[in-house]
Amino acid sequence: MYLQYAPAYHNFFQDRSPAAKSLPAHAQVLSADFTFTGHVYFEIPLDEINDPFINLTADYQFNTSERRFEINSDSIEPYDATIALYQKYTTSQPNIEITPEINTLARSIVGDEQNPYPRARMIYEYVINTYPYSNVPHSYLAASQIPESTYMLET
Repeated sequence: MYLQYAPAYHNFFQDRSPAAKSLPAHAQVLSADFTFTGHVYFEIPLDEINDPFINLTADYQFNTSERRFEINSDSIEPYDATIALYQKYTTSQPNIEITPEINTLARSIVGDEQNPYPRARMIYEYVINTYPYSNVPHSYLAASQIPESTYMLET
């Protein structure tokens, strides 16, 4: 059984040691990776469970703080599409497949805007205002070989 806590990419501004406050009875924590994957793996020996149903709950706690960045979008220059870093983060990857449908959608969202920051902001706003939050485990999509971008586009 996996327990997922706050996304790992927030580690740069949160306490890197979240504490599992309570786990189900009989649970044995086998591993906890609080620094990267954001998961705690625990097992419950079924021979110790007498009930016909198992209701699992777990509480955890971590500390975080707000950070605000002031961005002057007028000072942002166009990206240099020839550099390796740009190419690395704008091409398909195993969990993000940039399909013609996704390209078409992105272009329809940004319209004629050329500034990278407002473009990114428009796509961000579109995603959070259009798609419901999904707690589909990344491991399920990876095991099913379904890119997260495809899953989101089809939901």
